[in-house]
Amino acid sequence: MSDQVKPLLVALKAEEDGYQIYGRMAKRSENENGKKMFEHLVKEEARHIRTIKDRLKKLGALPETKDIAEKVYSVSELDFPDKELSDLEVIARAITEEKDARAFYLRSAEQTQSPEEKQMYQLLANDEASHAEILEKEAARLKTS
Repeated sequence: MSDQVKPLLVALKAEEDGYQIYGRMAKRSENENGKKMFEHLVKEEARHIRTIKDRLKKLGALPETKDIAEKVYSVSELDFPDKELSDLEVIARAITEEKDARAFYLRSAEQTQSPEEKQMYQLLANDEASHAEILEKEAARLKTS
């Protein structure tokens, strides 16, 4: 696997995991604002998945992530049990996830020699920062309600 493809596959796996987690949280959330926020994040993760798959396709690489062991996030799927956490607890863990993803994309942007990938990683990093802000605003709203 090339040095150019591996970080893309790691990123793809992270986005697929985020898509799954946010999808579950959208279904589980009892708060209407929280449900809408998670649904928005599902759409964002789907867009990121398409972006990364498009780049892999241009490189002639298959978007197969089952053998990818490297993690982007310091939290995992196991940190998001379906019924045990409040929306506020889920959001706190999701903020960590988004910040981890942003750091990964910024490192990847620094390490790549490809101008196209550098731009893609920087855009993804900016999106992850935006996601963290959305989550932080919802957390603040929940704390005051």
